[in-house]
Amino acid sequence: MQVVSRLALVLALVGTPAVSTAQEYPGSLATSSLVSRIEIERLQASTVLDVIKVMPGVSVVEYGGRGAVASVFARGSESDHVLVLIDGARVASATLGQYSLEHLPLDQVESIELVRGPRASVHGSDAIGGVLHIRTRRGSGGASFANAVTGSHGRYDASAGATTSWSGGWASFLGTATSEDGINACEGSLSYGCFVESEPDLDGYRSGSASASAGLSLGERGELAGRFLYTRGRVDYDGGFVNESQATTRLVGATLLLAPTASWQVDLSGSGSLDDLESLYAGEPRSDYATRRSEFRVENRAAAGAWSFSAGFDLRRERVQGSTDYEIAERSNAAGFARAFGDLGPLNLEATGRVDGDEQFGRASTGSVAVRWTALDGLRLTALAGTAFRAPNFNELYWPGFGNPKLEPEESRSYEAGIEADLGSTSLELQAFATEYDNLIAFDASVFLPGNLAESRVRGLEAGLRGSLAGFAVRGALTLLDPVHLVAEGEDLQLARRPRRALSVNADRSFGNFSAGASLRAEGARYDDLANTRELEGFRLVGLRAEYELREGWTLGLKAENLLDADYMTVAGYNQPGRGLFFTLRVR
Repeated sequence: MQVVSRLALVLALVGTPAVSTAQEYPGSLATSSLVSRIEIERLQASTVLDVIKVMPGVSVVEYGGRGAVASVFARGSESDHVLVLIDGARVASATLGQYSLEHLPLDQVESIELVRGPRASVHGSDAIGGVLHIRTRRGSGGASFANAVTGSHGRYDASAGATTSWSGGWASFLGTATSEDGINACEGSLSYGCFVESEPDLDGYRSGSASASAGLSLGERGELAGRFLYTRGRVDYDGGFVNESQATTRLVGATLLLAPTASWQVDLSGSGSLDDLESLYAGEPRSDYATRRSEFRVENRAAAGAWSFSAGFDLRRERVQGSTDYEIAERSNAAGFARAFGDLGPLNLEATGRVDGDEQFGRASTGSVAVRWTALDGLRLTALAGTAFRAPNFNELYWPGFGNPKLEPEESRSYEAGIEADLGSTSLELQAFATEYDNLIAFDASVFLPGNLAESRVRGLEAGLRGSLAGFAVRGALTLLDPVHLVAEGEDLQLARRPRRALSVNADRSFGNFSAGASLRAEGARYDDLANTRELEGFRLVGLRAEYELREGWTLGLKAENLLDADYMTVAGYNQPGRGLFFTLRVR
């Protein structure tokens, strides 16, 4: 307990968390939304993507049903502008530029937090639209838990885990398995990139995962922890050259927290990851690409009076190998960063800065400044400005016949202002934001290559509601966007696949051992292409759910998804699941 008390004291000295607290730093002024394990289970969410959809400022596009390729857009940025961290470790394919969230089992997850806005000055490349922090389940004490789901589309999910602890240490283990017959993913023609005429079949999904983590106390001044995560997902789809893909990820990491004094903390972390994507046709391998990434980070945090400071450096190396040779297959990045935070009574100040040295693109400097004023008890006003960048991924640069080695890194300048209010048991937030992009990378159909757009910008407004209202546990999110590519005066085009309007509402209420809830997800129309020639209609999805505690620790759940059987697409030509009914048994 001494080490816990010591670390808690250090965290208190470097900043007191607010209602919306980013996981990078306690007390961070960045706008964020968090969904805990308790809420994940109350929502009866099926995937990590389902959880992300309840947050303000985001939209998700999916190339078919469960397990199909998916992309997350935050504040109208590109799908590879959201950096994903799992237990603090950066994860993503260096070829595709994003992590396969569709294959990460939700039963492995303890909490999901999206920090919205530019965070490149903290994490470097890719964190233009936000950072998705995912913490895996760790548990405590000696406990076991299991979960089983069955229902429409031939779905069968199962998971089980256990935790144990002893004097000075703990360990946790979890495994999952999924099988689903799926839906016919493609409805279109060759122009959509799939062949519905030749394969009007169900596109199934199978996946499995395993994780282990352990921690050891080093006395009153520190803790050592390690973790391992393995996931594999195999999904069918429609195509003339490939119609199956198998994605495998492995993540190994370790962290060492040291507290030499009550006002000084040292964090050391290292991680290694492997992302392997194999494409097949009728079970025969066609291509295989693997990304290996290693990263090491050191950070010192200290407090002095009303101010706290942190500084450190990180090193990262990426390597690509596979069935296709890339002109350049390795690169590294070294960076130094610093942060200052001032708690000056009703006024809080935060400044971050970072310099990255990329082996390919040279030096990139990013920074952010933020201020929060507590005008009244429970009422806070916040303003933030920041810069960010993203280095092109290996596919964009060197994919044979597709890559463009002349691409420049994307750069952005972001501004936001907002208000947060605690209204008793309910919290309300409202944020206005604007981001200007230089060299935004997009596919140029005229040359059939990716290219840099001269100028693009996104303006928006997002609102969030969370807490208890009239006896209901509620969570609401509204996003209004104006995402445009500035072609010429009076000829602006809407950036592809971003809806201008999105609304999410969830409400649940308990009645003793019984609880019930409802959800609404509505999105406006969007364009599927940069030329704005192919428009996708908006849609509304309604869901209902109920749970009953059979006995202590045993819960039976029932959920209806897309109750009105809406027919919709988020990518042209690719179907989404219709009405579905699912049963859950949870034991802990």
